[in-house]
Amino acid sequence: MTEELEIVEHGQRRRVAFDGDRLEIGDGDGAIRVVRIRGGVRVEPARPGATLSVDGEELFCKDLRTGERADVDGMQLRWLGGGEVAAAAPTPAPREPGGSALARKARLRAKSSSSLVPALAIAAVVVAVGFLVLNRLSDSTWPQTPQHYVDLARAQLENHRPERALASLAFALREATGETREAALALERDIKRRMVEQSRAQEAIAAREEAQSLLAFERRYLATPSRPAARECVRLCDAWLADYRELCGWHPDAKDLLPNIEQLRDRHAATAAPGTPDEAEDVVFAAEALLRFRWRQYRAAMERLDAFLATHPGDALVTATRARLVEEGGDWFRQCLRDVDTMLARKDVSGARRALHNLEHFSLLPAWQQSFDAKQRQVEAAGG
Repeated sequence: MTEELEIVEHGQRRRVAFDGDRLEIGDGDGAIRVVRIRGGVRVEPARPGATLSVDGEELFCKDLRTGERADVDGMQLRWLGGGEVAAAAPTPAPREPGGSALARKARLRAKSSSSLVPALAIAAVVVAVGFLVLNRLSDSTWPQTPQHYVDLARAQLENHRPERALASLAFALREATGETREAALALERDIKRRMVEQSRAQEAIAAREEAQSLLAFERRYLATPSRPAARECVRLCDAWLADYRELCGWHPDAKDLLPNIEQLRDRHAATAAPGTPDEAEDVVFAAEALLRFRWRQYRAAMERLDAFLATHPGDALVTATRARLVEEGGDWFRQCLRDVDTMLARKDVSGARRALHNLEHFSLLPAWQQSFDAKQRQVEAAGG
């Protein structure tokens, strides 16, 4: 029984015999190839590396089983197989002036089944043999086999298109077996691993920047070891390890950081005596380091001092340090607001917003809240 493909274009319906392994429709870049697969046919571009517009979605190919229909590049294709399938009314396709490019070039490279008669059976065999020889010599690069889809996925990955590569592998895995299937699965795992690495690349950058800050802390404060500096160094190392130990265990851009920070902590652990209570000197150093070493974190500094004063009320050193830092902080805060005014004067509203965000996030003390709110309203008004 002759198998047929139904083609509907601009309301015109025709059936084309499908006796060989493939059929081509159209010429040039817009040509479509229909290839026989188990249980149906696969529609794909004739040009290597091209895609199809299938029901409004860009795909590498579309499989059709008996009775299934798809709108492919403006044509409706329906695989009838070898039996009669109830006719379906075509969905009108939008017309372009002068007809679509595919319509202008379209020609069918197969003859209608009505022209075939038993007397031409020998000629059909000759044509089929010739087609197979031509296919062998054509050296086509279009992915018609699972292995070709795997090769295409590798090329897409090299071109930094991991999502496309995964889509190609999905086609390969439909029919791949043996070594080809194992290669496809291995490549799929590699692509997903790389995508995870890329998604956490910024976290790895942050881990490296903070690790460099810790090593700079050691150079600045621990050239001559002291208990307050050693305690703060160990505390900062512990915070870094809590944030990044898991990431540094596998991410290629951060693997080298973990031993450096662990060794830094070990170098100063004995002097720091972690686990013993803080003394006033320890707390004062930690608070001042938050203002000198990093972007001025007045809120965190006050929290460290206030926590100590809660258990050591009236401690003279910590109380005096707190008063001094609040006074100095007020001068610094007012300078920050003047810097915001300078940004507004040169129409840098985004910079002003960023400065206020950092100020609020790191340093804003309750005594400064009213002035901060007024400046924030001014910035928002300037931004429209």
